Order: sequence, then C-alpha cells, then structure tokens
Amino acid sequence: MVQPADSADLSRGHRQPVPYWVYGSQQESGSVGITSRSDYGAITFRDWHPIGIEEYGYVAPDPLHPDILYGGKFTKFDRRTGQIQDVSPWVIRTGKYRLNRSQPVMFSPVDPHILYFASDVLFKTTNGGHSWEEISPDLTRPDPGVPVSLGVFVEDDQWKGRHRA
Repeated sequence: MVQPADSADLSRGHRQPVPYWVYGSQQESGSVGITSRSDYGAITFRDWHPIGIEEYGYVAPDPLHPDILYGGKFTKFDRRTGQIQDVSPWVIRTGKYRLNRSQPVMFSPVDPHILYFASDVLFKTTNGGHSWEEISPDLTRPDPGVPVSLGVFVEDDQWKGRHRA
C-alpha cells in the first residue's frame, strides 16, 4: 500500500476518463499503478499493477499517450505491453552531472510534447527521450563534499561518498 510517508510521488494522468489511473513510487517496494475505481466493489490488490519505474522516482504519464509513463532515472514504460526502455540522457551516465535518488520529471503544462528531467541542470526532450537538450546552467549549490558521518566507510566506497552527498 502506498503510505504518505513512503510515497516518493503520486501522479494522476492528464484528462483521463473515469476510472483514471494513479501512479506512484514506493520506497523499498517498486512502483505501482492503481485504478481509481474497481470492478470488485473496493480497490484491492487486484487493482495494483507494477509500472516499471524505479522505487525512488517521480512518474509522469504522457498526456498524449496515457499508457506511456516516464520516470525514475529515466525509464519509459508502456502499460499495454509491459515494455521498459532506458531513455535517460546519455550524458548523465558520464559522471558530469549530480543526481539524487528522486529526480523531478514532468510534462510541460503548455506543450504536451515537451518532457522535462532535472538533475543539477534541466533537460528537455520532445521525442520521448530519443534525444535530450540541456536547457539550463547548473541550478545547484556547490558540491558540499562527503558527509563527515560516513567516516571510515568512504574508503570502501567506490564513489567515495559522492553519490550520498
């Protein structure tokens, strides 16, 4: 069950007919899509469906194709087929950008073809993640360094604590 304290994000599809779908990621439990109304008289486990977005991620239903969902760091999920595709900006894999475990993702409220993804900069795609454009400068404060509380564990960590800062 999605509990408010555990839910990273809840997203409702745009302009969906009733019953509509509610999507969310759950800490330590993956991600889920739930119908707003059930054929069983109550919303039960039968109405919960995995949606292929990581457990710490926002979910953005495509406003033009409601069965296509984007989220996490960064996947595209087709609810009809169950297919999951990595459509992340390739540059985030270079180590140049700072990411945390819940990266914001959303469609433009003005143009439903534009999908935004944020790290320390803002990225934009107009073709479902096939290509990305960096559209902002660095929006973050300087790197705070490795937290002192990591202490002796830093040396055993291949990332030296950078991914936890």
